Amino acid sequence: MRLLLLITFASSLMGGAQLARAARDTYSEGLKTYRAGQYAQAYRQLLPLARKQDARAMYLVGIMYQTGRGVPQDDATAANWHEGSAKLGNASGQYALARMVIEGRGVVKSRERGIALLKLAAAQGQPDATALLTRLGLGSQSPREAEAEASVAAVAPAPGITAASIASAPAASATTTAGTPAPTVFTPLDRNAALASVGALRSLLQRLAAADDANARKGLPFITLDFARQYWHVESVGDVPLANEFARTAREFAAALVPLAGEMSASQQPEAQAVAGLMIRLAGAPNPALLTGCPATIAAAQSGFPFAWFQGARCIAERDAGQAGDWMRAAAVAGHAGAQESVGRSCIEGAAKNWPCAIEWLGRAARAGRTSAMPAMGWTLANQPAAVEDDYRQAMNWYERAAGAGDVFAMNNLAALLERGPEILRNASSARRWYGAAARTGFAPAQYNLGRLLAAGIGGAADRAEAAEWLRKAAATGVPEASAALEQLDERGTQSAGPVEPPNANP
Repeated sequence: MRLLLLITFASSLMGGAQLARAARDTYSEGLKTYRAGQYAQAYRQLLPLARKQDARAMYLVGIMYQTGRGVPQDDATAANWHEGSAKLGNASGQYALARMVIEGRGVVKSRERGIALLKLAAAQGQPDATALLTRLGLGSQSPREAEAEASVAAVAPAPGITAASIASAPAASATTTAGTPAPTVFTPLDRNAALASVGALRSLLQRLAAADDANARKGLPFITLDFARQYWHVESVGDVPLANEFARTAREFAAALVPLAGEMSASQQPEAQAVAGLMIRLAGAPNPALLTGCPATIAAAQSGFPFAWFQGARCIAERDAGQAGDWMRAAAVAGHAGAQESVGRSCIEGAAKNWPCAIEWLGRAARAGRTSAMPAMGWTLANQPAAVEDDYRQAMNWYERAAGAGDVFAMNNLAALLERGPEILRNASSARRWYGAAARTGFAPAQYNLGRLLAAGIGGAADRAEAAEWLRKAAATGVPEASAALEQLDERGTQSAGPVEPPNANP
């Protein structure tokens, strides 16, 4: 049976007129609830509609985030919702976005872009936009003129973020076609639910392997869909043990899953396409870094399916960095911790660094539990200009959390902070212990740093023989400072200029 008949959505059973009527009814109910002051309930009513790109609902959800009614106040998320509403032609969304752009709240501050959006809203008769333009001493334009002017400034990147730096790829040669996706919000990872989903799929596939059970085959697409949704949450926070469990299951039953993924790829449903890309990637790539299943993932991302944005951005990074950046940022705003980390790192790549931008996005990813974002957050806090004692303490906290989870970059940088940080935080013996923990994993920069401390007797007794052993290991794996330190090592020991940070220990 074709998958399109198996994976169905309630909306597919309704005609266009019924869908429109249902949307109107849902919006009216949500608006009535909002006006009654029941903001949390209104948010629950309007969010599903906003995710389907209803411009009115997107605007009102944006207002909730802007004012902190029913949800935590968040200007960046509010601006993203207003952006989506404005791009769909909603005059109230254009006005709300214009105000935030002019004031620089949640978006790049730009009077020119804000005025362009005001003119576009005023041309549609939005009274607040007209009044503000009058106060600014400006007149409205015809809809055609306003649209032409506003299109130039319709989408502006966040401070310091470039699509090319997010994707670590050269400038795009292709033209962005799909645009910035409408906002959405991911739910947090539930490890118990994720494990239950893995167990359900394994059980179903084992039944199919033992006997071609018709009921089991009929339920396979639905179980696979849940499996995929859970994996996206696992991937978001970078839970490696859980991710390995998902991949092991997909590879073990690849013979059944890959043909199913082929049917999904042919479907017109973006969710089915995204599941297809994921299943092919998990079943066919022992190395998770290998991006297989890209065509289905890209198709799903182009259709506006939020769970496909992160991997879709990685798939097209080299050929269309502009679109990759749009998808990556949309995934970050939605709450994908991996995308938040990518955006945060991009803020401080290159010579021009936007430290607040990096702290904002890396902080979100780290707080979501993404281990690889924690040392990056620590490095950013400790290395920003004019860092104060509290910044160093926070950096140490992030390093400790990541080091406790086994991150060798965090171990090395925690040791460096304990060795060379503010006087009040220094602890040479702890620095030596953390360098040692990272060195024993085979991490070359930490091997060099441990050798330094052993040679100089920092954090404990000097030990020339052990120092030479660690320095030789570091030199053999390409740390140039280690070779020089070996040459300098004599009876007194020699302390080098300072600790070595690995290339990927910081963004």
